Amino acid sequence: MSLIAETATLAHGFTMADVEKLTRRSLFLARPSSALTHSERHETAWFRIVELIYSSADRPEEYDLARAGADAVHRAVQDTWRFNGRDPRERRAMPAFERYWVNIRSNEDFTDGIAERLSLPAVLSSLTPLEYEAVAALAAHGSSVAAARALGVTSRAFGKRVAKARAKILPLWYAPETARATTTRKRPDTEHCTVGHDLGEHGRVTPSGYTVCRRCERNEKRRANARTR
Repeated sequence: MSLIAETATLAHGFTMADVEKLTRRSLFLARPSSALTHSERHETAWFRIVELIYSSADRPEEYDLARAGADAVHRAVQDTWRFNGRDPRERRAMPAFERYWVNIRSNEDFTDGIAERLSLPAVLSSLTPLEYEAVAALAAHGSSVAAARALGVTSRAFGKRVAKARAKILPLWYAPETARATTTRKRPDTEHCTVGHDLGEHGRVTPSGYTVCRRCERNEKRRANARTR
């Protein structure tokens, strides 16, 4: 800084040299931070001090000017942390930043999750009220038996509703691809198992929505126990 610049008077008798001295004092009072470079911190404090000198009706105290410069640096640091998605108090990534940007930073594809959230309401809208009720009850209770009991219907009726819902959901969910064959396979006779047992009397609905024969399951367990003896 030249001699003329050092001795140039701004307002209230403060010279450019005084402003420079107060700026250095502000940087000493401000907390160190890597959010801003030294020149950025210096510039922030310098402009705040000059602003107060010109906006004050009376001559401000030097400490007040230095403190104001330090506060300006502190606010600038906090703003920089927030802009970069970090909590200025805890110095860690903010939850909203992590939620929306962490997958991009780690080069992971986040579009599948968005597509699923958008597709689910559209797919479920294809169901009738009774089918939707059955699917929602199964999701809430985690068991077809508990879900059927909650809806006040038989396991057989509940199983039919879930099976119809699955038949509608799968083609829409996998479109334009074809759903797996195992998910859409149907037994010709839905009233009896392959052996001939009446499923209305001996049927049990699995969590996945299929009706299986309890008698056949019991007989298979007996045969398995006999083979291990």
